[in-house]
Amino acid sequence: MSDGVRRPVADGSRTRAFVRRSCLDVLDLGDLEPVDSHAIWHAFAHRCERPTLLVARPRSAYVSLGYHRHREELDWGEIQARRVPVVRRRVGGGPVWLDQRQRFFQVILPRDHVVAAVRGPKFAAWILERVARSWRRLGLETVLDGHGEISCQGRKVCGHGSGEIAASLVVVGNLLEAFDPEAAAGILSLSRIAREEAVAAMRRHVGPSRALVVDPEDFVASLVQELAEILGDPRPGILELDQDLIARYRSLVDEDNDGWVRGAPNSARRSVKIRAGVWLHDLEHEGRRCVLLVEEGRLTRLRHEEGSAVTDPALLRRRIERDRSLAMLLASVGASLGDEDDRTYRRGGVDDVTRLPRL
Repeated sequence: MSDGVRRPVADGSRTRAFVRRSCLDVLDLGDLEPVDSHAIWHAFAHRCERPTLLVARPRSAYVSLGYHRHREELDWGEIQARRVPVVRRRVGGGPVWLDQRQRFFQVILPRDHVVAAVRGPKFAAWILERVARSWRRLGLETVLDGHGEISCQGRKVCGHGSGEIAASLVVVGNLLEAFDPEAAAGILSLSRIAREEAVAAMRRHVGPSRALVVDPEDFVASLVQELAEILGDPRPGILELDQDLIARYRSLVDEDNDGWVRGAPNSARRSVKIRAGVWLHDLEHEGRRCVLLVEEGRLTRLRHEEGSAVTDPALLRRRIERDRSLAMLLASVGASLGDEDDRTYRRGGVDDVTRLPRL
């Protein structure tokens, strides 16, 4: 019987069919300053000659914003109050809160090591399945779920992004040993009620149910063991990088930099991806703020400013049927009330896999 878990690659013969094995360079970078935790792997992607695994942890908290997302999605007053830097990343989507209770991994391969048919989402899923297996070696009940995210007991415990940088394929992510929903929602530019709803939704869906204690050496060893099976025999990597290139990526921390601003061509969104399949929309309805929580394409929670939340399916249906403007608002985000003949929720954009221009 199927357990609903997507398993892209289960045997070595299929691995050999689409990836060229060589060796796996492994670099445990330890604790890094926030900007360096991004700059180093970006620089590696521009100089990658062999499959490489980087592992690190940030020394302090910071905010990471995807290349195609807008700076106005951030609450800059809150960011300044928390005294955290903001870094652009060249894969992934919206703003995320990162801190020292997260362990980072970055897997980088030369693009010509992987056949074209499995680049993109298939490649990301293939790597993430191995990451999930590695964490099971640590005693965690992690699986690659039907949405392509690593979850533990139904809760998202890994944020990830993937894409192409220069001539490399990259999959980056983190193990959430603990998660701070107040901080994660606090740095977003949302209305008061949307922020409250975002915190509540994150508490239900994101982070382990209780804080994890993971030995850092075991974390690296388990990743190496799983990834070496598909990428090649592990060996110590060498941290030899073009310092000018690292300096260019370090400049991404400066929100006043022209290149930083030009990296955000799209208009600001008021939609928050809580986790795959769960979206919160902060909208205006008849002069009031209105928050829609959509799970698996279905409206599950509706709240207006100065009003109480509605979660009962029958009440939600009556509200939508009686208010044409509210029905149009629901349609504008591609959601439904859950009927089989309603449109399935789809969210476009660049939130999961992005191909980006060269620097």
